[in-house]
Amino acid sequence: MMMKKMLTKLKTDLARNTPWKIAAFLLAFALWFLIMNITDPILTLNVPVTLQLRNEEALDDSIHLENINALRYQQIRIRVRGSSSDVEELRNSLGAYIDLSTSDIINAAEEGVVLNVVVQPAGDFGDDIELVSISPASVSLHLDKIETRQIPIDVEMIGEVDVNHLVLYDDIDIMPPTLPVTGPRSIVGDIERLAIEMDIEGLTASARATKTRGDITILDGAGREVLSHYVGIGGTAIVQVPVYRRGSIAILSPEYEGTPPVGFGVYDIEWYPRTIAVAGPEEAIQALIPIRLSPIAADLITAATDTFNLPYDIRHYLPDGVFLIEDDRGNVNVEVLVEPVITREFVIPRARFQVFGLPHNTTVLTDEITLTVSGLETIVDGITNITLAASLGNLNLPYGRHNVPLNPSGISGRATIVGPPPMLTIYVAAPGEEPPLDIPEPPENPDENGYENEPYEDEPADGANGGSGEEDEEDYDED
Repeated sequence: MMMKKMLTKLKTDLARNTPWKIAAFLLAFALWFLIMNITDPILTLNVPVTLQLRNEEALDDSIHLENINALRYQQIRIRVRGSSSDVEELRNSLGAYIDLSTSDIINAAEEGVVLNVVVQPAGDFGDDIELVSISPASVSLHLDKIETRQIPIDVEMIGEVDVNHLVLYDDIDIMPPTLPVTGPRSIVGDIERLAIEMDIEGLTASARATKTRGDITILDGAGREVLSHYVGIGGTAIVQVPVYRRGSIAILSPEYEGTPPVGFGVYDIEWYPRTIAVAGPEEAIQALIPIRLSPIAADLITAATDTFNLPYDIRHYLPDGVFLIEDDRGNVNVEVLVEPVITREFVIPRARFQVFGLPHNTTVLTDEITLTVSGLETIVDGITNITLAASLGNLNLPYGRHNVPLNPSGISGRATIVGPPPMLTIYVAAPGEEPPLDIPEPPENPDENGYENEPYEDEPADGANGGSGEEDEEDYDED
C-alpha cells in the first residue's frame, strides 16, 4: 500500500513543472558539451607516413618491379578526424600499404604493363575516428617479366696486325658463340649483340683471351650501349684470333701436246694472273713453290682452229692450310692463241744486201731478191726488215759468174722460207776486164760449199791466179 502511494507521488512530481525540467536537461547537456570541447576537442589531422610494401616475397624471380625502390620511399598523407585524444592515440599506429600478392600484379607482370594499386590505410580506427582522405589514393607499379635470352657475341678488333700478317674475321673462334643475358623483357628484348674488344696491334702470332662480364658491352639494335643494373650476363667467353702469314705464289703456264689442224698453229699461251697473294701458317708459306697449271688436253689442241680460253680454279692447287687473300682472284684464265698459217712474199732490194769481203774485181749483179715466207699470221705480219748477208773474203772464187748463198736475218725462227735459199749473183772479172753487159746464167752445178760457178770462157787454163788448175782446185776445196 505504501509502495503504491510512493509511485503515485513520483508521477505527480514528474508531471509538475515539466517545461522547466526539459530546459534544465538541455542546459545540463550544453554545459557538458562545452566542457568536453574545451578539455578533448574534435580535430582533423594530416599524418605523413611511408608506404608499406606487403608480401614482397610474392614477387619471385620471374617478376620485375622496376620502381620498387621508389615505392619503398613513397610518402602517403592520411587525413583523419576525431577527438583529440583518439586522434593522438591513432597517430603512432597510422600507416598505408599495398599488397603485392594479388593476382592482378602477377597478370600485369606477364603483360609488362603499368598497374595502379589502391593504397590501404593501416591503424586502429575506432568508431569515433573518421578517415577523411589518403593522398595519393593509388600508386603505379611498373611491372615486367624477367626472361633470359642467348645473345650472339661479336669481336671488334683494335689496331692492326704486323704488315706481313693478316687476320680473317670469319676464322675468329668464340667459345661459346652466345651468352645468356637475363633481365626485364622490355630491356632484354632490345638487345641484339654482345661486343668484345681484342687488341691485335702488331701481332705476328695467334692470340687467345678469356673475357668476363666487365669486358663485354651490351648493345641494342641501333648499336647503343645498354646500361641497366637489372641486366646480367652469365658465364665467360674465350676468344681465339688466328694470325696468318702473307705470301705469294708464281703461276707457270700449262704445257700442251699435239698440233692444231693443218693450216693452223699455236702462236702463244697467255695466262692471268701470273702471281697470286696467299696466306697461311708460317711453315706452309715458307715452303711455297711455283704452281704449274695442269697440261691442256690434247683433244682441245688438235681440234682448235681459233683462239680459246680455259679457266683454272687455282684453289685446287694450293697446299693444305694455304688460302687466297682475295677470293675473287681464284680463277686463272689461260688463253691459247691459235692462228692460221699464212704465206707472204717479201722483196728485198739491193740496199739491204750486206756483202762482206767483196774483192775489188767482183761485181754484184743482183738488184733484188723475192723471198716467200710461211708462218703463223702474227709472226709473218711482224716481219718488217729483212736483210741478206754474204761473206766473200775467203772464197777465192775463179773468174766468171757465181751464185753465192745469202743468210737472211730479221725472220723469226718460227717462220720458214718457202723454196730454195736466196742466192746472190756476182761476177769475178779478170785483171783489166770489164764485166759484159749480158752475162749468161751459170749452170746449176753447185760445188760442195753450195756455190754455183762456171769459169769464164777466156779464163786461162791454169786458173785465175796462175799455176795449174789442179792446184787452184785444191786451194778452193780447202777454202
